[in-house]
Order: sequence, then C-alpha cells, then structure tokens
Amino acid sequence: QKVISEFGLDVIQEFRLASLERSVVVFQTDREATQLINDLLQIKGVIGAQPDYIYRTSAALEASSTAEPLQDLLNLSALIDFEELHQQQNGAGARIAVIDTGVESSHPDLADADIETANYVRDDSYKAEIHGTAVTGLIAAQRNGVGIVGLAPSAGILALRACRQLQSDRPGAECYSSSLSRALDYAITSEVRLANFSFGTPSRDPLLSDLIDHGSEAGMRFVAAAGNERDQSELSFPASHVSVLAVAGRDGAVDFPNERLASLANVRAPAEQVFSTVTGGRHNFLNGTSMSSAIVSGIVTLSLAGGPAGETDLRQQDSDFCQWVNRLLASQICTTK
Repeated sequence: QKVISEFGLDVIQEFRLASLERSVVVFQTDREATQLINDLLQIKGVIGAQPDYIYRTSAALEASSTAEPLQDLLNLSALIDFEELHQQQNGAGARIAVIDTGVESSHPDLADADIETANYVRDDSYKAEIHGTAVTGLIAAQRNGVGIVGLAPSAGILALRACRQLQSDRPGAECYSSSLSRALDYAITSEVRLANFSFGTPSRDPLLSDLIDHGSEAGMRFVAAAGNERDQSELSFPASHVSVLAVAGRDGAVDFPNERLASLANVRAPAEQVFSTVTGGRHNFLNGTSMSSAIVSGIVTLSLAGGPAGETDLRQQDSDFCQWVNRLLASQICTTK
C-alpha cells in the first residue's frame, strides 16, 4: 500500500502466486513505464517489476476450409498408426495443463474426456473458444466414432483459460503475463506433469520465467510453440526458455515458419492442415506451430504416462518428427512415407 500510494498507481488487479510465495499487483499509470519500472525495482521488498506482456496464440484456420470437413487428421494420421499406438499407450495416469483459450468440453469428441476447467482472464468468465478446443482435441479427443481421436485420449486435462479469443470466427487470441502466471501457478500447485504453451511473445517475461524455473525444479515438463512469423529469426518466449521444449513446424521437406526458426527448435512437427476439434461441435483444419506444440505435447504425455521421461530424451534433437517420436516412445509407431 505504501508503494501504491507513493507512486500513484491505479491498481486493477491483485493476486498471489502460491508456488513462488509472491504477491502480484497489476496497475496502470500515466507515468513513463521504463523509468517507473526502474524506480520500483529499487524499493526493498519489490522482487520484480515488468510490463504485463501481451502473448499471441500461434494458429490460424485453413483459409480454404471454413466448413466442417469430416476427414482424418491428414498429415498426422498418415504418420502415426493411432490404433497400434493406443494398444501400447493411451495417456492413462498422466495429467497435463493446456494453458490457452477456453475449451468446448461439451464437444462430441471431448464430452467424455477427463477435463477440468478454470478461468484466469480478468473481467471475463470461462467460455468455449476455437484455439483451446483445437489444441485439446489433438491431445485428448475420445475414441468414440464421432470425428477424430487424440494422441492421449485417457490423459487428464487441466484446461486453464488464460487467453482471450479476439474474433468470434477465428482462433487468434491474446494472453497477458498476469493471466498466464496465475494459470501456470495453479498448474504447478496442482502437480500436473506437463504444460502446453501454444502462444508466444518476442520478449523474455521474468515472472513467467521464474514460474517455469520453479516448475522445472519440481519435475514438471513444458512444451511451447516456436512462433509463426515468416521473417522470425529467434524463438518466441516461452519456447526460448532453457527448460521448455521448443516446437517448430515441418511438413514433408518444408520447415515452418522458416528454416532458421526450425533449426533453433528442439522438435519439428506437422504445422499445416492439421485437423482437429473446433467450437460448435465441429472439426476443421488449422495451421501454425500452436498445432505442432499440441501434437508434441500429446506424444510427451504418452511418454510421461509410460514412465519418467528424462530431460535429455525430450530435448535431444532428431532429424525428423518420426525419429523423435519413435525414440521417445521406444516404438516404431511413426513412419515417414
């Protein structure tokens, strides 16, 4: 309260991060931000001061397909034999966090899935949105004869809404440091095995970085989208964090969004025309490293359900997606045709 009064801060939110034992205050001000942050950092007891960074989700609907194309997963189903995969491992016993937009848990392909929801978007309530529904479908869609089956249909999903969809008919969304930190804090204290981050921002976020460090020390795993910009030369954050498995796209011989970013990522997975669940009980094709990240999270979930997966195994680069999958699952389940 002394700091708020001294600096004339207009407080809009206060919350506590249990995993870090920190109190966080979100405020707005007319003062010059950089100087104000530097001034705040000089005060005893202030652990950190930073902008409330804006993150963007990394997926887009396939422009030529806005209806409900009832087909298989295309490139993914051509690589992985889902029938054989699920005879070996289906994700039972694993529980992971999907930190994203809201998930349509009533979707016919997700209605029987083990999904817990929570909302961390300020001044809003939980709602079903395209991006989070697509990410979750790739991981946990049920084998029920409706549409598709996810990579780990028996895994438990903690669907934490920390991002807000920007348009009613498009998956693009934005998230903030404040909402993401609250969601990740809950995931850490809930002792989930893995968190999927299908979003990114150009700047390193100190608060989210501290949470990732804390979760990693406790044995938690993290998977994040590398980014979608064609001229992007560096990994987005949190994919750039040393404890996060960075995922770029690769379809056939083409790297997404470019060769440079793919070379910096730990894994490259399908990123274009990926078929998944969307809102309204429908399915659609989506593009972007958000989908690549979700696919990799599904595979990592299977490895975690089958036993401890070492950090070295997860982050070791392979020349292609199938080599990485087969090594991680100790099976020849994935085939590049």
